[in-house]
Amino acid sequence: MATLSSVETTAQRAAPSRSARGRRSRDGPPFELIESKLHPPWLRPGIVARTELVERLLAASAGAVVCVVAPPGYGKTTLLAQWAQRRGDRVGWVTVDPHDNDPAVLLTYLAVALDRIAPIDLGIFKLLASPASHVAPTVVPRLAAAMSATTEPVTLILDHVEFLDNRQCLDALQQLAVQLAGGSQLALASRTRPRLPYSRLRSQGRLMEVGAADLAMGLTEARALLKGAEARLTADQASQLHRRTEGWPVGLYLAALALQAAGPAVNRPDAEVGFAGDDRFIVDYLNSVAWFPVNAGHAGKSGGSPADVWCSWRR
Repeated sequence: MATLSSVETTAQRAAPSRSARGRRSRDGPPFELIESKLHPPWLRPGIVARTELVERLLAASAGAVVCVVAPPGYGKTTLLAQWAQRRGDRVGWVTVDPHDNDPAVLLTYLAVALDRIAPIDLGIFKLLASPASHVAPTVVPRLAAAMSATTEPVTLILDHVEFLDNRQCLDALQQLAVQLAGGSQLALASRTRPRLPYSRLRSQGRLMEVGAADLAMGLTEARALLKGAEARLTADQASQLHRRTEGWPVGLYLAALALQAAGPAVNRPDAEVGFAGDDRFIVDYLNSVAWFPVNAGHAGKSGGSPADVWCSWRR
């Protein structure tokens, strides 16, 4: 039986390159880098391709700031990983976590990610390793200049930006977005809207926003996901499930697991798809992504659809 891990992408672990190890020993940060944070997640064979959205990202203007914002389970990471795969080797990736709420730590990861695409001034690493308490105002302009000066445009992707709450870190990202020039791009994925100068970026034609409505799967994508999850449903049953989940990708997958657990009765062509927000797969998932503790009684008050569950909690 398939598991949730086949929808959730897993981090690809790779050994640092010889040049990266050498640089770290001479001029690197005073802490050990977590290598998996610097790689796009592995995309398992057969994962549903978000072709239209990837094409939209590929068409983003030069110097664009791309914001992908949606609640958990909408496939933000998967979309950006598919985009990165199409973009080729000119992509730097950083998976943010709560330990990055230190400007020196966050900017070090950004500098390393960029340096692996196009070598940057080693002075940046020396500044980041210095004991100075305010490195961001000095380092951010140099990072933006390095991104803008590359012979070929680069894309720097930050996933899970919602973990950042340090004001200096948020200011650093804002300044990087503002100062970015040339053909390079900055992409941020978050469960909450990052603090950015949206009006300014939009007026410059440099902002691309992708939200939950964009990430919700259409019927064709939903059927492909259900088929990949080995849910044996008729076309009508798949349509019912798509309506009930409102295209929420992880909801569709968890529904497939629930239906598998229900046994063969659901496979009858005349069977109605029974799936609601108080299903244990949904409750377990929402608890796991740390929205807040959920119990089946609370979830059941939402009116039925898993999408209704998270909508009612957000309110």
